[in-house]
Amino acid sequence: MMMSMIPLSPPITPKTYHEKYDDEIDPILLSRRLSKTYPRTKSIPRQSLPSHTRGCFQMNTFSILIKKEKPRRSSIPSKKAKADKSKTESAIFYDTMDLAQPDNQFILPQWMPNMNAFEQRSHVRAIWKGTPLDISSLPYYEWLHPGEVDIASILRLSPEQYLKCRRSLILAAQQFDKSQMKFRKSDAQKCVRIDVNKTSSLWCVFNALGWFKPQKI
Repeated sequence: MMMSMIPLSPPITPKTYHEKYDDEIDPILLSRRLSKTYPRTKSIPRQSLPSHTRGCFQMNTFSILIKKEKPRRSSIPSKKAKADKSKTESAIFYDTMDLAQPDNQFILPQWMPNMNAFEQRSHVRAIWKGTPLDISSLPYYEWLHPGEVDIASILRLSPEQYLKCRRSLILAAQQFDKSQMKFRKSDAQKCVRIDVNKTSSLWCVFNALGWFKPQKI
């Protein structure tokens, strides 16, 4: 009795790693890709926590309830703010000044200009280039002291301009002294509406006469 032989198929072996890509990638390119090496990254050494703090953590349970307060602005004005305010007030005072009102309504008695200073300090004079101005026929001329006539004439200021400058500068010096600040030339230039160089000359004359300091009564 003859037995029929059934052909057996060869055993199926799993594909190797290379055979997996045989149908997709060129073997030469695959070998180059597999042989490519990548540089190793160095690990950064880190300091480990002490043994007694490992596995522990801290949490502030009240941090949510605490509100960050914004810094409050001080309601007390600074010396600089007071000085800037005094400059503005003096400039407005110069523009709206009424010479018909006497000086003692605005200036304290110890700050009133002492006319005897012209005799005590006769060397004090204004310096200005140019010919002195004849102001004898201008309004308010009779209100000036003879020493003030020379100052206004040399600086080529009308009597009205001079009187307004005198009152404004002395009032500003009084306000600066109240704020415990020094009254400088640059401060005086912002208080009147005349040439800044003439204002500087007036500041020098009034300061030399002692009008920027309170007098002893």
